Amino acid sequence: MNNSGLDIFWGEKSVFYEMFQKMNTNRIIELACGRGRHVSCYIERAKKVVLVDILEKNIEYCRERFQEEEKIEYYVNNGYDLHELLSNSYTALFTYDAMVHFEMLDIFQYLKETARVLCEGGRALFHHSNNTSDYRVSFTTGKHGRNYMSRDLFAYLANRAGLLVLEQREINWGGVEKLDCITLVEKQKVRFEKVLDTE
Repeated sequence: MNNSGLDIFWGEKSVFYEMFQKMNTNRIIELACGRGRHVSCYIERAKKVVLVDILEKNIEYCRERFQEEEKIEYYVNNGYDLHELLSNSYTALFTYDAMVHFEMLDIFQYLKETARVLCEGGRALFHHSNNTSDYRVSFTTGKHGRNYMSRDLFAYLANRAGLLVLEQREINWGGVEKLDCITLVEKQKVRFEKVLDTE
């Protein structure tokens, strides 16, 4: 990997990369993509990519940067849902170094939307805060901008959104022990049980 600061996400020994490889990336959504710094690390393994960001200037930058890539679609969203994306249509979703700043209520909305847009068996990988130092903490006051969230709270919200938590790893960030967490979830396949006629 190069020295662009992406080793923590894409280096061979990275826990992010280890968990990313557990997803089917054929049709993948990158949430809060920023200026697309991660795209080159996964685009070759994808058939379709949707880059999502709340800032129009970031999406416009990505349009220019990746103008030769026909497999990429772009979406300026509202910061809490993915309503323009079709239900049951994507195999994977991920977000790095962004959801750590999100408010809990927005995270829950995104988890519900993730459950909607993923196809059965689709997976999502979230890098989120594990900062429970003070319930009054916010993006502007938290360590390294980490909002209030925990490993267990995230798992609870994911479960309520209809997602199965497959794996969680607490990680250190900026010299703070276990400040962040990475969570891998899956949209469960619908199982139909045959009703036997016993008469």
